[in-house]
Amino acid sequence: MWGTLDNREREARKMILHLISEGRLPGADSLATSLGCTRGDAAARLDGLVTKGYVVRDSGGDIAAAYPLSVRPTRHRVTLGRSKPVYALCAVDALGVSAVFGVSAAIEARCPHCERLICLAVANGEVVRREPASTVLWYTMADLLEKRIEGLNLSALH
Repeated sequence: MWGTLDNREREARKMILHLISEGRLPGADSLATSLGCTRGDAAARLDGLVTKGYVVRDSGGDIAAAYPLSVRPTRHRVTLGRSKPVYALCAVDALGVSAVFGVSAAIEARCPHCERLICLAVANGEVVRREPASTVLWYTMADLLEKRIEGLNLSALH
């Protein structure tokens, strides 16, 4: 997992993230159209990204996530610049999405303990707003050892 990408896979990953950020469901057909390549070439690139851990497919074979974004709603909603919201896989990913796209980001999450709304703003690699001010990145050792991504949450300090 997390193998090195070749230039064609890197191009495909960038396009998949772009499609997700536009609210489009990426797949071999939309990837082929967007990249101007054959469906077979797009499928091969996609398979490479899956093998190397950058893309996750659901049980039906559709893309469920392309690190660091999810195509389905998660606890971590991110608005990039002036675009519509996307979903990050975990709190750490939500914090890094602005750097991936090179734009500022507004992050909304709910505390997993009390469901309080948490809002962050990230610009130029810095958290520039944090509400509530007591917001922390929350995880437990069990979450890390069991690799439960949903355990990496933003939480109001309790």
